[in-house]
Amino acid sequence: MSSSVRAEFMSRPGRHVNQQPQQHGQHRDKITQNLIRNYERNKNRKLMERNKNALKGVEFDSVH
Repeated sequence: MSSSVRAEFMSRPGRHVNQQPQQHGQHRDKITQNLIRNYERNKNRKLMERNKNALKGVEFDSVH
């Protein structure tokens, strides 16, 4: 399915658009929650990596 055909299909008013509009919002909320959760997880992982590297540096300094 080419993008132009898809865009035309999505913009055309039909049963698929307004079948259950409230469900669409819930779905979007779920996507947003997943994005936020992934962002938090990645942030925590980056922080842990940084702390690990910092600790590694401390150990390295203490050896010398």
